[in-house]
Amino acid sequence: MGFAYSWLAVRGASASSVLRHIDLQPTDQQGTHPTWPLAGIQLRDEWYVVVAKDADFAAAQDLAGLSQFGEVICCAVEEHLMIATSASWQYGQPLWQIHHDSHQPAGHHHLTTSGPLPACYRQVCEEFVAANDL
Repeated sequence: MGFAYSWLAVRGASASSVLRHIDLQPTDQQGTHPTWPLAGIQLRDEWYVVVAKDADFAAAQDLAGLSQFGEVICCAVEEHLMIATSASWQYGQPLWQIHHDSHQPAGHHHLTTSGPLPACYRQVCEEFVAANDL
């Protein structure tokens, strides 16, 4: 049995703005994922990240609304189902999405994409294929 988790990251927004938008309150408690059901951290490069021990958490948020603060990237992984999705939003609109579902006919090779993918996408795919002899 594997992990099921999701995360979202917002660039250019304060922690208080992000938490207020997703209806969460900051606490003074410190913990790490996966010990806590939710954990948030302000990174040095202007990103605020929330990690949840729930694969549906990120998708259930108002990503269009959050993207009014700045770029949003989210990811959901359900290891036990071998499904993963990542997406980006900006200015209320989805930019790109990458989805893997090994239950599709292509199996472990299944991958669908939409939108203009990040510049590093092709290189990451090529390196993964080479490293895994696919």
